Amino acid sequence: MGLIYDIPLTNSRGLGKIVFFTGLRFPMVITPSLLGEPILTAQAFYFLERLECVARVQFESPDDMPSAESEEELMRKLEYVIDNYLFAYSKIYPDSKITSKISEFIFWRNDPCYHYFEYDWRMTECLVLDTLNDESVKLCRDDKHEVTDSWEDWCLFNCYFLPIHEEYRKSLEEAMKGTVFVRTQRHVSLGTGEAQLPIIKTRSKPLSLEQVRMFEVV
Repeated sequence: MGLIYDIPLTNSRGLGKIVFFTGLRFPMVITPSLLGEPILTAQAFYFLERLECVARVQFESPDDMPSAESEEELMRKLEYVIDNYLFAYSKIYPDSKITSKISEFIFWRNDPCYHYFEYDWRMTECLVLDTLNDESVKLCRDDKHEVTDSWEDWCLFNCYFLPIHEEYRKSLEEAMKGTVFVRTQRHVSLGTGEAQLPIIKTRSKPLSLEQVRMFEVV
């Protein structure tokens, strides 16, 4: 997969598409992204029109990366190329205000040696233990949970979260199918007559959490 860098963007909400750039030092993709690492705050459905975007660059090996003596210098060089791509994009779409200059801290770096990672815009911490591969973890068990001897996900809360979230999504999908029979007389918008009306209507197709996370592999 190589080395991937996601750089947050400002004024990118609602772009609603994936844009590929090439021609400079390295190619770049702008893609919608699920920011904040949601777990407790994860939604059953998302709308593409409300998703923020990131600029994503990928290097197959360290030799492909711009030379830099520090992480800060590397990020400056990445942002320089990204800004040039965004300038070219703004010439094609003059209404675009997308920029790599951000005012809100979006990404953070977890300590891979620490046994808690931060989620939900750093409002929660989840226990992370690689129980399948880390030989230093001799036992990890919750007798009240169906997973007792092994955990399929190193973020242990996912073993609780995913089945609950999937059930919630399916329940909402079923509820969205509901319609009601209505008879009205001189109603302000329905007028007079009979109609079978949907309980809920959406302006665009809702995306599930799983679908939104597929943007991470673009």
